[in-house]
Amino acid sequence: MLEKKKINLFALLVGINNYAHVKGLSGCINDVANIEQYLKSRPSLEADIETLIGREATKQGVVQKIISHLGKAKEGDTAMFYFAGHGLLESTSVLAFQKAGVGDRLESLVCYDSNPFNEPEGGKVSCLADKEIRYLLAKMSKNNPHLVLVFDCCHSDSASRHSPNLEQRRASLNPIPERAWDGFIFQHEIPRKELEEKTLDEVMPLAGHVQMAACRDVEVAWEYTENGKTMGVFTTALMKILGASEKTPSYYQLNKHINNFMRGWAVQKQTPQCYPISKDPHLLFRTFLGGEIQQQAHRSEIVWNPQEGWILPLGKIHGLTGEDAGNPFPVFVHGRKSSKDVYIQKVNPGYCLVVDKNPPALSPGPGQSYPCEVQIPIPPMSIFIKGGEKEKRRLEDALKKKIKESKSSYVKLADEAEEADYTLWARPKECIISLPNDNKALVAPIPIDLLNAVSQPKSVDLLCNYLEQIAQWNFLLDASPRRTSLHSRPSEHYTKYPVELKLYQQNPDTREKKEIRVDQGCINLDLEYQTPAGQPYNQLVVHLINHSHLHLYCSLLYLSMNFEADASLLPGNGCWLSPGDDIYALEGNPIVITNDSYIVKDNWPGTREFLKLFICTEQFDVEPLLLKGLPIPDGQNRGLATSRAFKFKGFSHPRKDWTCWNTEFFINNHPQRKLPTENP
Repeated sequence: MLEKKKINLFALLVGINNYAHVKGLSGCINDVANIEQYLKSRPSLEADIETLIGREATKQGVVQKIISHLGKAKEGDTAMFYFAGHGLLESTSVLAFQKAGVGDRLESLVCYDSNPFNEPEGGKVSCLADKEIRYLLAKMSKNNPHLVLVFDCCHSDSASRHSPNLEQRRASLNPIPERAWDGFIFQHEIPRKELEEKTLDEVMPLAGHVQMAACRDVEVAWEYTENGKTMGVFTTALMKILGASEKTPSYYQLNKHINNFMRGWAVQKQTPQCYPISKDPHLLFRTFLGGEIQQQAHRSEIVWNPQEGWILPLGKIHGLTGEDAGNPFPVFVHGRKSSKDVYIQKVNPGYCLVVDKNPPALSPGPGQSYPCEVQIPIPPMSIFIKGGEKEKRRLEDALKKKIKESKSSYVKLADEAEEADYTLWARPKECIISLPNDNKALVAPIPIDLLNAVSQPKSVDLLCNYLEQIAQWNFLLDASPRRTSLHSRPSEHYTKYPVELKLYQQNPDTREKKEIRVDQGCINLDLEYQTPAGQPYNQLVVHLINHSHLHLYCSLLYLSMNFEADASLLPGNGCWLSPGDDIYALEGNPIVITNDSYIVKDNWPGTREFLKLFICTEQFDVEPLLLKGLPIPDGQNRGLATSRAFKFKGFSHPRKDWTCWNTEFFINNHPQRKLPTENP
């Protein structure tokens, strides 16, 4: 067997306990030591590590090491910048900074000699602002390395630490005054006037990278003391999760594990963040520090949390209800021969607490997690079978047997066609899934020889998999909270509350946007444009606005006609919106809407597709909601592009709650006018 090639890692680790001009911390140097020990212990890494501790970590020293050390990384290498210390907010009036950041603020790292409060004898050394880090990353990206930023400090999520035994890593509660332009490291290269006339992307392109932050920009990063040793809560969780993992997890899994591990740990809420800034839609699923794309072999995991016990990151959003509390819940833990029952204690919007009763099979411990598969009970979907008597009878018998063997609750056979949600057409060599009282295939026909018993089992398994996904898709489409307080608002002010979804049709030539009126959750969409190849299409821009006083986590799912659920419209499959904040799906780029060739060929009147917006007061795991699209009748693939960039503001602690709603598209199967444009 060929030995896997090691990853060349260039790491800069910065930790500052005592500062020249601000209050000191206690655990940052310990954090650097723990990170350094981990990196040196990994057999998959060829690690070249530089550290800057305390007095060494001046602003000039940090900038020079980023350029001279991390700048060595080339294509195929990984460059990692880790910072543990104080973070703060700075005021800014620079227009380009305001549009690409946290409103009128910069998020900054406090270096050893930074003088943020302008002490008379402190000099004029400024902090290291997020836009300065962006500037440095742009220079490093010319060699095309894999860039990773890990920040254990406050106000760290877009660049960028608070104990009885917790202490906060924040140098100031409020934004400090705006610095002079000569306080930026790019003062001579980029005139301020240029940033008043152009966008930040035009002046300072954003380099692709992965960023992991201890908390949201509006939260506080904490350090804690245990057995006389002080450490950062985030870095400790990161090390415990990595140490307890048999294989290096992906960025997505790592952030999910850390969030579940840290729930309730600190006195106040601390929500670690991880998001990729990249054109590569798979970057989030690469292993930590730039390994291969990791296949997602399981749908969930049980995670040990020191304060709350065992957490299963499935909650009301995923289909559990308050009535499930106290009931046994079957969980198949990977690596074990059979499923076991855990008992649900409490169901929250995004997760539930479970108890492992006798005989215990789960071993609690710091960072301990168990990959698992679960089956959330959902209302069964009714199927009516049509076809020749012999084929119909054999398919019915095969499905009844399979349902009995698997104890599946997803599907039931209807006695009458009028009772069915979908129709199965049993034909001698294939099976077709259609809408009731219709014979048009919704997905690719399932090849099944109903006259040959030997060839049936695998085909029946495939059919059942299709039906299970269709049932899950319909359950997701119909999902809504039984009770919610999130809609309480002055109705005359807003069309939708707390988060409004606005839709715009965009002209592909002029890029002008025209708002589309949504009538009772539906829009009737004509395909008004044609590509040079003659394919009709339209373009939609999606805009979300948080009208409430709450900080809300949003995920926007596109539910397509081939039973796909795709969440890539928003960065990282979901993001936070603060009061008054807004975000455009796909960074403002349009969603291209078309009808597949089989829709035209079979003369469908149109197609029904949906946007489903989930809104929650806590971050939740979107992954269990995602469904890969089933093959469509003409054999082509479908899918959405993805993007990664977003912004936040402010913070509060509301009661845990959630809501959602659908926006339906009926896409008419005819073009209205022809404008030659580029192929979408």
